[in-house]
This record gives sequence, C-alpha cells and structure tokens, in this order.
Amino acid sequence: MSNINDVVDVEIAIESPATDSASFSNLLLIVPQPSSVGTEDMSEIAVIHEAKDLTVFGYGSEDEAYKAAVVAFGQDVRPDKVYVIARKKKTAEADETISECLDRAVAVNEWYGFSLVSYTSMLDLEGAAKWAEANNKLFGFTYLTGNCPIEISGYDNTFGFFAGDLNMDSIPDGNTYAAVALMIKCFSYDPGSETWSLKSLRGVKASNLSASKKEQLKDGNINFYRTIANKDVTQEGKVGSGEWIDVIRFREWLLNKIQIEVFNFMVRQPKVAFNDGGIVGIQNVLESVLSKAQETGGIDGDKYNEDEVLEKGYVVTVPRAANVSKADKQKRRFTGITFEARLAGAIHETKIRGTLVY
Repeated sequence: MSNINDVVDVEIAIESPATDSASFSNLLLIVPQPSSVGTEDMSEIAVIHEAKDLTVFGYGSEDEAYKAAVVAFGQDVRPDKVYVIARKKKTAEADETISECLDRAVAVNEWYGFSLVSYTSMLDLEGAAKWAEANNKLFGFTYLTGNCPIEISGYDNTFGFFAGDLNMDSIPDGNTYAAVALMIKCFSYDPGSETWSLKSLRGVKASNLSASKKEQLKDGNINFYRTIANKDVTQEGKVGSGEWIDVIRFREWLLNKIQIEVFNFMVRQPKVAFNDGGIVGIQNVLESVLSKAQETGGIDGDKYNEDEVLEKGYVVTVPRAANVSKADKQKRRFTGITFEARLAGAIHETKIRGTLVY
C-alpha cells in the first residue's frame, strides 16, 4: 500500500471555520463589589453555574448579587451559566461608569442580555441604555414604584419592566429582578421562535394594576406581570421604541449568523471568483441561513395567497456579474445582493365572535 503514493498522492487539509463567539442566550449581571474578601479575585468577568458560586468571591446570601443570581437560576428552564462582572472603583469616592464596566465585560463576547444589580440611578440606567444601543446588546431593568425612571422611547435595545403594585408588605427578590427572570426565561428559546409576552416567571408576584395604570404602562411600552384567568403572565414584550423584543433579538442573531456563515464560505475557498458562480455561492450561503431562520419561526413560511400564487417567506435578489460595475470589480467589493423576508410575528390577543342559532 505504501507504493500507492507513487500513483495517487493525496493530502487532506482541515480548514477550521471561524468560530462564532457571540451568543444570544446568555445573561450578564453587573454587580457591586463583594461585601467580604473571598478566596478568589473577580477582577474581570466571571462565569457562575449556580448562585453559591459567588461565595468564593466574597458574596453572601444577603448580597444583592447573590439574590439576583438566585432569581436567574430559579427559573423553570435553568440556564447553564450566568456571566457576572463587578463594577470597579476608580477612586475612593467614584466608581467606573457603567459603560466602562460594560467595555470590560464585552471582552468576553458570549452574552447578549444584561441587567444592573443595585444600580438604579438615572445616570447609570441611561448609560446602560446608550451602551446597549451602540453595541447591539439587550438591556433590561426593573422598577417598582412611580413612573419609568428614564425615557426609553428612542431605544430599540432597552426594555423596562414594572413589577410593583403588590398586595403584600415586602417585595420578593423575583420582583426586584423581574427583568432578569424574563431574560432567562426567553433566552431558553432559539431566536425567532419566541415571544416575550404571556410568559410565567418563577418567584415573581403578579402586580395588582388598575385599568389606568395598565394603560399607562402599555402606552409607554413598559412590560408588566399580571394575573389573567388565574394564570400569572407577562404582557407586552416590547422594547422602549415599541418594537417587539423578540424581533430585535432575532434581527441581531440573523445579522450575526449571515456575517459568520458568509465569512466562513469566503475563507474556505482559494478565492471566490467575481463571476456568476462566485455570486451564486454567496447567495446559497445566505439562503441557507434564511432557511434556518424560517425553520426556527423567525421568518414566515411560504404560503399561497388568495389567488393561489405562492408567496415565499423570503426572496433573495442578486445581480449578474455582467451587471456589476467595473469600479466595484476592481475594488473586489460585491454590494449587489439583497433580501426581503417576512417576519412570522406572534399572536398575543385573540377576538372571537360567534352566534348560536336554532
């Protein structure tokens, strides 16, 4: 067999694809420094698999960081892990800004949603919202009294959750961290397959909302938790701008997935020729991603309209190589591919009217 190399000489290289470090299903908690000295230092981002993992850093069960972690790991679909980062002190009197803390945390780009623990000032909340908008992450915060503490109508990547108006004297930890509970719950679904409305949360007590308070929250695109037909569920599922949270998450997952898959296709080839074959290769990769998005429920399926004409859930349009300008070909930059996809959406409310006749 060794002489076969004289006739058929074969070598097989293993091309490793670019790995996608971005995750759209993990949560980050920004917490204060621990109250005690631990056996390990948490100078940068840490990964915990249960709340008691925080004890090695000096956190006790009465610390807010520990309580928030208990809420996160207490949901009915338990997360595999939660990311935690402690806000540093720049001086004896001043902490680093929230954006500075998040800039450190994003060095480990394996989380998508984040929430602040114990930081409720307008300055901190606004800093978190602005950072989320600039970095395509999802920021969720909870408030228990009054009106929304910051103006969020201009934000696509921030949602508020009102968890007050309770028929009880003390506030459960689940209500203090209701936004954490909601993110953990919905991150258990694939992007595009979920809605953030009509979800039950463990440890969160339903608000006793007046009709006017409920309308105020809905008008402000604020999420809340109430009892409907003896079932406690979330309502709205919106970010501050009024867009659905699931649509924002799906959009950012889809963008990332297209980038990674097209990049991997291009680096695996000796070259992608600037001809119809090369263009079709990129088109096939894009359509594969869109097909996956259709399977998970983010993009609507193909359907026939009332005229029996097939309407596809997505349509990809590409130019022929001959129609690409010489300038773009010289720059080796292909910009002509576009797609249009129909969101599957979700049903949150239903109206049914019927008639009984003899």
